[in-house]
Amino acid sequence: MKVRLLINGKECWGQRGQTILQIARENGIEIPALCYYEGLLPNGACRLCLVEVKGEKKLVTSCSYPVEKEIEVITETPRINQIRKTIVELLLSDHPYDCMTCEKSGACLLEKYAYRYGIKTPRYTGEKRKVINKQGAPFIVRDYEKCILCGRCVKVCRELVGVEAIDFSGRGFQTRIVSGFDEDLKESECVFCGNCVQVCPVGALREIQAEGKGRTWDFTKVQTICPYCGVGCGIEVSVRDNHIVKITGWNESLVNKGYLCVKGKFAFDYVAHPERLKRPLLRKDRKDRFLQVSWEEALDYIREKFTEIKEKHGPDALAGLASAKCTNEDNYLFQKLFRQVIKTNNVDHCARLCHAATIHGLVQTLGSAAMTNSLKEIEDITDCIIVTGTNVFETQPVTSYLIRKAIQRGATLIVIDPRYTRMAEIAKINLQPRIGTDVLVFNALAKIIVEERLYNQEFVENRVEGFEEFRNWIKNFSLKQAEKIAGLSIESLREVARIYATSKASMILWSMGITQHITGTDNVMVLSNLALLTGQIGKPGAGLAPLRGQNNVQGACDMGVLAEFYPGYQKTEKKETLEKFRKLWDVEELPAKPGLTVVEIIQGCYEGKIKGLYIMGENPLVSDPDISHVQEALEKVNFLVVQDIFLTETASFADVVLPACTSFEKEGTFTNTERRVQKLTRCVEPSGEAKPDWEIIKNLAGKFGYQWNYQSVWDVTDEISAAAPIYAGITARRICLGEAIQWPCPEEKHSGTSTLHVEKFPRGKGLLKCIDYQQPFELPDQDYPFVLTTGRIISEYHTRTMTGKVAGLQEITGEPFCLINHKDAQRMKLKDKDRVEVSSRRGRLRLVVRKTDTLSEGVIFIPFHFLANILTHSELDPVARIPEFKICACQIRKVQ
Repeated sequence: MKVRLLINGKECWGQRGQTILQIARENGIEIPALCYYEGLLPNGACRLCLVEVKGEKKLVTSCSYPVEKEIEVITETPRINQIRKTIVELLLSDHPYDCMTCEKSGACLLEKYAYRYGIKTPRYTGEKRKVINKQGAPFIVRDYEKCILCGRCVKVCRELVGVEAIDFSGRGFQTRIVSGFDEDLKESECVFCGNCVQVCPVGALREIQAEGKGRTWDFTKVQTICPYCGVGCGIEVSVRDNHIVKITGWNESLVNKGYLCVKGKFAFDYVAHPERLKRPLLRKDRKDRFLQVSWEEALDYIREKFTEIKEKHGPDALAGLASAKCTNEDNYLFQKLFRQVIKTNNVDHCARLCHAATIHGLVQTLGSAAMTNSLKEIEDITDCIIVTGTNVFETQPVTSYLIRKAIQRGATLIVIDPRYTRMAEIAKINLQPRIGTDVLVFNALAKIIVEERLYNQEFVENRVEGFEEFRNWIKNFSLKQAEKIAGLSIESLREVARIYATSKASMILWSMGITQHITGTDNVMVLSNLALLTGQIGKPGAGLAPLRGQNNVQGACDMGVLAEFYPGYQKTEKKETLEKFRKLWDVEELPAKPGLTVVEIIQGCYEGKIKGLYIMGENPLVSDPDISHVQEALEKVNFLVVQDIFLTETASFADVVLPACTSFEKEGTFTNTERRVQKLTRCVEPSGEAKPDWEIIKNLAGKFGYQWNYQSVWDVTDEISAAAPIYAGITARRICLGEAIQWPCPEEKHSGTSTLHVEKFPRGKGLLKCIDYQQPFELPDQDYPFVLTTGRIISEYHTRTMTGKVAGLQEITGEPFCLINHKDAQRMKLKDKDRVEVSSRRGRLRLVVRKTDTLSEGVIFIPFHFLANILTHSELDPVARIPEFKICACQIRKVQ
């Protein structure tokens, strides 16, 4: 509800409940503040924002004064200014006078207000605090002589990140900020997100990487998008002499509002790493060493070998693996190369290994497989948040910040996960079912919803089909059997069902803990059932939220680097699809039969059916299941091309290696987890002769006689808008003007779509599915008595191609490790840091052990970054063709 204020005689409007400071700033009126930071709870500690409110007997802190009715405010009077000057003088009296050499100079608020109030020499002098600066390595300088005790760093760590790695210590003049028991940050709970550095108003916290490299006016600042997870955070990159000096969160970003995680803030050293690929590499015999060659020679050789394979074995003897780390434009041209030029649908990418089950499950039940709402809706509207099968604190930290803010607003968090994750600590309800029992758990919730008539009858009647069949089927579902197998009490499930069904707006968030099973598609459809039964979909704050793991996995799927879809999820075998793309691409023939998927392509290489493979920006020798089998397949394939930024594990098996640009060295667009298409901006010039991926593909197509007339990457963007109906209004003109648009956007005048399925589903009505429980493929036995599950950790990314080249991250991560339950460790006489060998029917891996209470007995967890897939099997979900990474049988033993 709107409320009217008079601020310094100016009429201003804001929302009821906003503070005076917030409304003033929204209306272009500056009120000084040091302790206040947008998005954090105000505490009025610095007193610099004092203002006069008519009717109040004393001055009030504008940052913590909520406006509930019309008031009159004065922000500047001689009295107020004198108080502010005194406050700044008192702060300066205990502050070093090294502004001339301080790297924060020019961006320091204390410096700004000292200048504003004309303070040249503080009136107050005397003893200064004696502060011992503690280490913040590997990323943070902790210069606490400059600390003004504003508390911003403590608040952001506690309220937003939820770590509480730092806090106030001491009293009075001895008050200071400490981590843990006054220890170094590495010894504390710190996750090195850098948000404390982001919010620090002075030079007390700074980036180690930027030390001695200049001050704010020495840098060129470029706004772009973080290259890591699917959140799509806006970042501001400070560049000097063609080198990235530091990264800060971009406060104007609609996605993250300036907050970042450790990777987004600090993990950029790989861009200038000496091991970057700088020239094309070629060898005509894999026993030989790579030789540096020209681009012409490398591309000519690829054309020669691909043509030879195609003529001898047909186009389906060739295949391509694209990348969720590359731009929409890169991926669009990659699939176009294979479909238009090579004439095969054997093109896929790593989404097959993470969210293929989401695509196939939701396409069946809704007709569309993307996140149905925006991230902002979670923060501002959602009342009940169910997080299942995703350790969002580590995989999408910024999304976990939004969930914490929702909880501050009063939302209820429910976590359903076999592991006890960081989010479980703040959940109202935390359930830990036995691994692999998701179908049972969510069918049980559905049965309770139907039994207790918690379903939305009007929504079901008007927008859902299959209800009667579902109701009859669910009658025979046994809650007691589900309770026994899943290991959860019926009463706890009833509580969850009631909260979810009766909340005004409920949302379910999931990721690979749900999808990476042979029943992944089933798992997704039982989640969809809950939303359809309760009507918790098709309205703001309510829906289904598959969280994407990589920066552009949503966009790569949208672009059609999927074996069964052309761009925009248009099925390969449909006549209208083929006719459309024949016309768009001006070609007579296009492949119609769905192609091979990731695991099938690798198997095809092993069996000799795939003779030539082109991999762009992916590293299957780490990411794919049963790595030993993948290696054998890559050794057998006749001709392998790898296009990447480093000589990865996979590239070492290639015949030709092409040097590509990092995201900081090229332009284009990424589409984040909430379907938001955002502009990527070049920050530095490419390393050596590296080229943007789209340009490499364009040049290769030219070698085959296809002269694609793209003058810049933005010509490709415009072709995408013509190819994919959901991107029709997302043109290069709009993107270059700075718009960040959520698809579907059917025309250029359309503003985009925050909430999907408001009036109808793409398939018409939503479909309820009757899903029976199926056991995992490989369960423990006498020889392999443990369950192995895999996942991600906060300090690493995917196959470590990028994070593995950042020394600070390796310092945080430490040695490759596995987690084991305390009781299992005690029984096996294992201590922390003991060396163990984990083995399965496919391979063995040596790591150090870490004991934990976050896992159930009998379960071992290994971050997949550490070659964990040498142990996992390649059995697939029969519908989505996604491997079951999350469950396999294993053994563990201590080694010397």
